[in-house]
Amino acid sequence: MARYLEERGWKILTRNYQNRYGEIDLIAKDGEVLVFIEVKSWKTFGYGDLEYVLDRKKRSRMIMVAKAFLDGLRETEDPDVRFDVIFHNPDGPIFEHIPNAFTETGKL
Repeated sequence: MARYLEERGWKILTRNYQNRYGEIDLIAKDGEVLVFIEVKSWKTFGYGDLEYVLDRKKRSRMIMVAKAFLDGLRETEDPDVRFDVIFHNPDGPIFEHIPNAFTETGKL
């Protein structure tokens, strides 16, 4: 998955980032935007699956993990942030990338 993003010019900062609040699959930079990415293996996928994949509890956890990550950055850094979801078909190299899958407030 990281290679998919790198081929599109993204810079991968970390994989499987964990802290006391949970885990985020990938943290990357898309230009100047810091992106927290949830990766899901799904045979069929689409926007209708977002509510199942990112229920209120999962969104809340991702936000808390992201805030803790941001707290560790230098004070001079204040990046724009986005939460993405990438669905991956385990039977082949098919991806569905949903940028800005939800806002920091946790709403889809």
